[in-house]
Amino acid sequence: MLILKKTFNYLIVNKPSGIICDTKRNNNIIQLIIEDLKKDLPFVSSSQFRIVQRLDKYVTGGLIIARNGKFAKKLNIDKDLVLKKYVGLIGYQNELKSKVKMVDNFGIIENDVVAYNERSKLMQNYNAKTHFKLLPHMKTKSLGKNVIPIIIQIETGRKNQIRDHIYQNFTTTLLNDDKFPLFKTITSNDNSINLNSEIFKSNQIGLHCGYLKMGNDEYTFPLIDDDQELWSNYITEDGQLMEEIKHELIKFEV
Repeated sequence: MLILKKTFNYLIVNKPSGIICDTKRNNNIIQLIIEDLKKDLPFVSSSQFRIVQRLDKYVTGGLIIARNGKFAKKLNIDKDLVLKKYVGLIGYQNELKSKVKMVDNFGIIENDVVAYNERSKLMQNYNAKTHFKLLPHMKTKSLGKNVIPIIIQIETGRKNQIRDHIYQNFTTTLLNDDKFPLFKTITSNDNSINLNSEIFKSNQIGLHCGYLKMGNDEYTFPLIDDDQELWSNYITEDGQLMEEIKHELIKFEV
Protein backbone atom coordinates (compact mmCIF):
# COMPACT_ATOMS: atom_id res chain seq x y z
CA MET A 1 0.00 0.00 0.00
CA LEU A 2 2.45 2.61 -1.27
CA ILE A 3 -0.04 5.21 -2.59
CA LEU A 4 -2.90 5.98 -0.21
CA LYS A 5 -4.49 8.82 -2.20
CA LYS A 6 -4.17 10.39 -5.67
CA THR A 7 -5.41 13.87 -6.58
CA PHE A 8 -4.63 16.29 -9.41
CA ASN A 9 -2.17 18.18 -7.18
CA TYR A 10 -0.58 15.55 -4.95
CA LEU A 11 -0.12 11.96 -3.82
CA ILE A 12 -0.24 10.67 -0.25
CA VAL A 13 2.32 7.87 -0.02
CA ASN A 14 3.61 5.46 2.61
CA LYS A 15 7.40 5.33 2.24
CA PRO A 16 9.14 2.01 2.93
CA SER A 17 12.54 1.76 4.59
CA GLY A 18 15.53 1.86 2.23
CA ILE A 19 13.94 4.31 -0.21
CA ILE A 20 15.62 7.69 -0.73
CA CYS A 21 13.86 11.06 -1.00
CA ASP A 22 16.34 12.39 -3.55
CA THR A 23 15.76 12.14 -7.31
CA LYS A 24 19.50 12.49 -8.02
CA ARG A 25 20.12 9.04 -6.56
CA ASN A 26 18.85 5.57 -7.47
CA ASN A 27 16.21 3.68 -5.53
CA ASN A 28 14.32 6.90 -4.81
CA ILE A 29 10.67 7.42 -3.93
CA ILE A 30 9.72 8.84 -7.35
CA GLN A 31 11.06 5.75 -9.12
CA LEU A 32 8.96 3.59 -6.80
CA ILE A 33 5.85 5.70 -7.44
CA ILE A 34 6.34 5.52 -11.23
CA GLU A 35 6.67 1.75 -11.04
CA ASP A 36 3.41 1.57 -9.10
CA LEU A 37 1.46 4.02 -11.29
CA LYS A 38 2.53 2.53 -14.63
CA LYS A 39 0.14 -0.36 -14.07
CA ASP A 40 -2.74 2.04 -14.81
CA LEU A 41 -0.90 5.02 -16.36
CA PRO A 42 1.67 3.60 -18.81
CA PHE A 43 2.87 7.05 -19.96
CA VAL A 44 3.45 8.55 -16.52
CA SER A 45 6.78 10.39 -16.17
CA SER A 46 9.01 11.32 -13.25
CA SER A 47 8.99 14.94 -14.45
CA GLN A 48 5.39 15.19 -13.22
CA PHE A 49 6.37 14.86 -9.56
CA ARG A 50 8.14 17.04 -6.99
CA ILE A 51 9.57 15.93 -3.65
CA VAL A 52 8.59 18.62 -1.14
CA GLN A 53 9.04 16.61 2.06
CA ARG A 54 11.75 14.20 3.01
CA LEU A 55 12.25 11.24 5.31
CA ASP A 56 15.65 9.69 6.00
CA LYS A 57 16.44 6.54 4.00
CA TYR A 58 15.65 4.11 6.82
CA VAL A 59 12.71 6.09 8.25
CA THR A 60 9.24 4.98 7.17
CA GLY A 61 5.78 6.47 6.86
CA GLY A 62 3.69 9.26 5.40
CA LEU A 63 4.77 11.74 2.73
CA ILE A 64 3.09 14.15 0.32
CA ILE A 65 4.46 14.20 -3.22
CA ALA A 66 3.42 17.19 -5.37
CA ARG A 67 2.20 16.45 -8.91
CA ASN A 68 3.02 19.88 -10.34
CA GLY A 69 5.33 22.80 -9.69
CA LYS A 70 2.55 25.16 -8.63
CA PHE A 71 1.40 22.93 -5.78
CA ALA A 72 4.99 22.17 -4.77
CA LYS A 73 5.62 25.92 -4.45
CA LYS A 74 2.46 26.29 -2.37
CA LEU A 75 3.62 23.60 0.06
CA ASN A 76 7.09 25.14 0.32
CA ILE A 77 5.69 28.60 1.09
CA ASP A 78 2.95 27.58 3.53
CA LYS A 79 4.54 25.12 5.94
CA ASP A 80 1.31 24.96 7.99
CA LEU A 81 -0.66 23.29 5.20
CA VAL A 82 0.56 19.87 6.30
CA LEU A 83 0.79 18.51 9.84
CA LYS A 84 2.97 15.46 10.44
CA LYS A 85 3.49 13.47 13.62
CA TYR A 86 5.90 10.63 14.26
CA VAL A 87 6.13 7.65 16.55
CA GLY A 88 9.59 6.57 17.62
CA LEU A 89 11.01 3.68 19.62
CA ILE A 90 13.78 4.59 22.07
CA GLY A 91 16.07 1.74 23.05
CA TYR A 92 18.04 1.95 26.30
CA GLN A 93 19.83 -0.34 28.75
CA ASN A 94 19.19 0.76 32.33
CA GLU A 95 17.24 3.97 32.93
CA LEU A 96 15.89 6.46 30.42
CA LYS A 97 16.62 10.03 31.52
CA SER A 98 15.60 13.24 29.77
CA LYS A 99 17.89 16.27 29.96
CA VAL A 100 14.95 18.62 29.45
CA LYS A 101 12.27 18.91 32.10
CA MET A 102 9.16 16.84 31.39
CA VAL A 103 5.64 17.51 32.63
CA ASP A 104 3.31 14.48 32.47
CA ASN A 105 5.80 12.86 30.07
CA PHE A 106 5.68 15.87 27.70
CA GLY A 107 8.84 17.80 26.82
CA ILE A 108 10.41 20.23 24.32
CA ILE A 109 13.95 19.88 22.93
CA GLU A 110 15.43 23.12 21.55
CA ASN A 111 19.09 22.18 21.07
CA ASP A 112 20.86 23.23 17.89
CA VAL A 113 21.39 20.51 15.30
CA VAL A 114 24.79 20.29 13.61
CA ALA A 115 24.64 19.28 9.96
CA TYR A 116 26.84 19.28 6.88
CA ASN A 117 26.20 22.21 4.55
CA GLU A 118 26.53 21.07 0.94
CA ARG A 119 27.19 24.61 -0.31
CA SER A 120 29.86 25.66 2.15
CA LYS A 121 31.23 22.12 2.60
CA LEU A 122 31.35 22.83 6.34
CA MET A 123 29.50 21.62 9.43
CA GLN A 124 26.96 24.21 10.54
CA ASN A 125 24.67 24.81 13.52
CA TYR A 126 20.93 25.08 12.88
CA ASN A 127 18.29 26.01 15.44
CA ALA A 128 15.72 23.24 15.93
CA LYS A 129 12.65 22.52 18.06
CA THR A 130 11.08 19.14 18.79
CA HIS A 131 8.00 18.41 20.92
CA PHE A 132 7.55 14.94 22.37
CA LYS A 133 5.55 12.73 24.70
CA LEU A 134 6.93 9.52 26.18
CA LEU A 135 4.65 6.49 26.64
CA PRO A 136 6.47 4.65 29.46
CA HIS A 137 3.43 2.48 30.28
CA MET A 138 3.94 0.79 26.89
CA LYS A 139 7.50 -0.31 27.68
CA THR A 140 8.66 -3.58 26.06
CA LYS A 141 11.97 -5.28 25.26
CA SER A 142 13.69 -5.72 21.88
CA LEU A 143 17.26 -6.35 20.67
CA GLY A 144 18.35 -6.82 24.29
CA LYS A 145 17.15 -3.34 25.26
CA ASN A 146 14.24 -1.76 27.07
CA VAL A 147 12.02 0.07 24.58
CA ILE A 148 9.64 2.98 25.16
CA PRO A 149 7.52 4.55 22.40
CA ILE A 150 7.64 8.31 21.92
CA ILE A 151 5.23 10.62 20.04
CA ILE A 152 6.99 13.46 18.19
CA GLN A 153 6.11 16.64 16.35
CA ILE A 154 8.73 19.05 15.01
CA GLU A 155 8.48 22.80 14.50
CA THR A 156 11.62 22.97 12.36
CA GLY A 157 12.60 20.56 9.60
CA ARG A 158 16.36 20.15 10.00
CA LYS A 159 18.21 17.24 8.47
CA ASN A 160 18.15 14.24 10.86
CA GLN A 161 16.52 16.50 13.46
CA ILE A 162 14.51 13.87 15.32
CA ARG A 163 17.32 11.33 15.42
CA ASP A 164 19.75 14.04 16.56
CA HIS A 165 17.46 15.44 19.27
CA ILE A 166 16.67 12.00 20.67
CA TYR A 167 20.38 11.27 21.02
CA GLN A 168 21.17 14.68 22.51
CA ASN A 169 18.35 14.60 25.04
CA PHE A 170 18.27 10.96 26.12
CA THR A 171 21.95 10.04 25.47
CA THR A 172 20.75 7.00 23.55
CA THR A 173 19.46 6.43 20.04
CA LEU A 174 16.25 5.33 18.47
CA LEU A 175 15.97 1.54 18.27
CA ASN A 176 18.30 0.01 15.68
CA ASP A 177 19.94 3.40 15.06
CA ASP A 178 23.00 2.69 17.21
CA LYS A 179 25.45 3.99 14.60
CA PHE A 180 23.85 7.44 14.42
CA PRO A 181 26.58 9.14 16.54
CA LEU A 182 29.18 7.87 14.05
CA PHE A 183 26.97 8.90 11.13
CA LYS A 184 26.98 12.48 12.44
CA THR A 185 30.78 12.65 12.17
CA ILE A 186 30.77 11.86 8.44
CA THR A 187 30.94 15.06 6.38
CA SER A 188 30.57 13.56 2.92
CA ASN A 189 28.17 11.41 0.93
CA ASP A 190 30.55 8.45 0.79
CA ASN A 191 28.14 5.60 0.09
CA SER A 192 30.88 3.03 0.71
CA ILE A 193 30.64 3.74 4.45
CA ASN A 194 27.92 1.52 5.92
CA LEU A 195 26.53 3.24 8.98
CA ASN A 196 23.24 1.39 9.20
CA SER A 197 22.22 -1.71 11.06
CA GLU A 198 21.86 -4.91 9.06
CA ILE A 199 19.87 -6.84 11.67
CA PHE A 200 16.61 -6.64 9.74
CA LYS A 201 15.83 -7.18 6.07
CA SER A 202 14.97 -3.52 5.42
CA ASN A 203 17.42 -2.02 7.97
CA GLN A 204 14.61 0.18 9.30
CA ILE A 205 15.16 2.26 12.43
CA GLY A 206 12.61 3.00 15.14
CA LEU A 207 11.08 6.11 13.56
CA HIS A 208 7.83 6.19 11.57
CA CYS A 209 5.75 9.12 10.30
CA GLY A 210 2.48 7.63 11.47
CA TYR A 211 0.10 10.59 11.08
CA LEU A 212 -0.46 13.24 8.43
CA LYS A 213 -3.16 15.89 8.12
CA MET A 214 -3.86 18.26 5.24
CA GLY A 215 -6.97 20.39 5.44
CA ASN A 216 -9.74 18.21 6.88
CA ASP A 217 -8.16 14.97 5.71
CA GLU A 218 -6.31 12.83 8.26
CA TYR A 219 -4.22 9.74 7.55
CA THR A 220 -2.51 7.15 9.70
CA PHE A 221 0.13 4.94 8.09
CA PRO A 222 0.72 1.23 8.67
CA LEU A 223 4.10 -0.49 8.48
CA ILE A 224 4.69 -2.09 5.08
CA ASP A 225 5.39 -5.85 5.18
CA ASP A 226 9.20 -5.76 5.09
CA ASP A 227 9.29 -3.06 7.79
CA GLN A 228 7.16 -4.77 10.40
CA GLU A 229 9.72 -6.88 12.26
CA LEU A 230 11.27 -4.06 14.30
CA TRP A 231 7.79 -2.78 15.22
CA SER A 232 6.23 -6.15 16.06
CA ASN A 233 5.44 -5.16 19.69
CA TYR A 234 3.44 -2.12 18.57
CA ILE A 235 1.49 -3.18 15.49
CA THR A 236 -1.37 -5.52 14.61
CA GLU A 237 -1.03 -8.58 12.40
CA ASP A 238 -1.70 -6.51 9.27
CA GLY A 239 0.90 -3.85 10.16
CA GLN A 240 -1.45 -1.20 11.54
CA LEU A 241 -0.22 0.76 14.55
CA MET A 242 -1.87 -0.30 17.79
CA GLU A 243 -5.02 1.69 18.55
CA GLU A 244 -3.41 3.29 21.60
CA ILE A 245 -0.50 4.53 19.47
CA LYS A 246 -2.91 5.91 16.86
CA HIS A 247 -4.91 7.62 19.60
CA GLU A 248 -1.79 9.26 21.04
CA LEU A 249 -0.70 10.44 17.58
CA ILE A 250 -4.07 11.98 16.79
CA LYS A 251 -4.59 13.77 20.09
CA PHE A 252 -0.99 15.02 20.50
CA GLU A 253 -0.92 18.82 20.19
CA VAL A 254 1.78 21.49 20.55
